[in-house]
Amino acid sequence: MNCTAQEKKVYIVYAGEKQSGDFNVASIRDSFHYPMLERILGSTVGAKESLVCSYGRSFSGFAAKLSTEEVEKLSEMEGIVSVLPSTKLQLYTTRSWDFLGQLSQSHTRYH
Repeated sequence: MNCTAQEKKVYIVYAGEKQSGDFNVASIRDSFHYPMLERILGSTVGAKESLVCSYGRSFSGFAAKLSTEEVEKLSEMEGIVSVLPSTKLQLYTTRSWDFLGQLSQSHTRYH
């Protein structure tokens, strides 16, 4: 194991509100996400390996595997609002009827 290599984690890169017009994930990825990652990673191959997911339907941004040093560089780039670690959240309920307190005869079979 190389001690100088930093462990990479998945981060959500938020670039603001979604772009106006038609949503085309391939266009957004190719014209915005890959080039931005290429600038901080130094290669097209690195950018493609780093990108996990592109977002554009609800907001503008992407998820990528990054080191803390790469996160710092990306955070300083124009057009980036924030870079946040991706986290798994605990689901508090799996049955909305239970959550709402609306148990009935038809829903008791799930218990």
